[in-house]
Amino acid sequence: MRLGERAWPINPNFGVPPAPCHGDGWQSAWAICDLTASSALLSLTSRAVPYVYRAEQYFELDATGLRISMSIVNQAEITMPFGLGIHPYFPDPQNATIHFAAQRFWLEGPDRLPTEPISLPPELDAAAGLRISPHWRNNCYDGWDGKARIDWNDGRSLQMAGSGFEVLHLFRPEAQDFFCLETQSHVSGAMGWPDGTDYGIVALAPGASMVASLMLSPSLR
Repeated sequence: MRLGERAWPINPNFGVPPAPCHGDGWQSAWAICDLTASSALLSLTSRAVPYVYRAEQYFELDATGLRISMSIVNQAEITMPFGLGIHPYFPDPQNATIHFAAQRFWLEGPDRLPTEPISLPPELDAAAGLRISPHWRNNCYDGWDGKARIDWNDGRSLQMAGSGFEVLHLFRPEAQDFFCLETQSHVSGAMGWPDGTDYGIVALAPGASMVASLMLSPSLR
């Protein structure tokens, strides 16, 4: 993990061979601060060296869909790099078409991390609709406008509306019956780049915070 010329070692936590992946929030036990029939507020106070932070997630379900709100506060004594992401999984990739607008597409390297951005080729542009490939897909789209839609062949549809996210990551493991459209504040892997703040990483001073949210609205066409 880097911020400019400063670097911190991070323990591997996932994969074969293991590598640092998605930070530590997704593998931590969150406390339930408030719970109702249609909402939940969770919090996490982390001391995963070198990080010291407090994060919250708020889930609210109503007739329009599910809203997920996230916030994080840097409680360390130094400025640290941060990022947020929500990784919803969706079924039936073989019957799904995705729609969204973005500016660039990132190629994937042998370590499964982005290597370089390219202009969107027509066969990978989802603005007019893109069928989910049956093969491995693990790519970032940046310059995302915060809106996306998934249409399934049987008439199901899902609208996604994100705030605080400029990257949409398409993940489709081969031979699996699910895919992800992951809303991210930054390009995957940018936490380890000296210029990561150019690609969405946020440098939070002590006491500073960042927020993001995602609305998922299902319907039938």
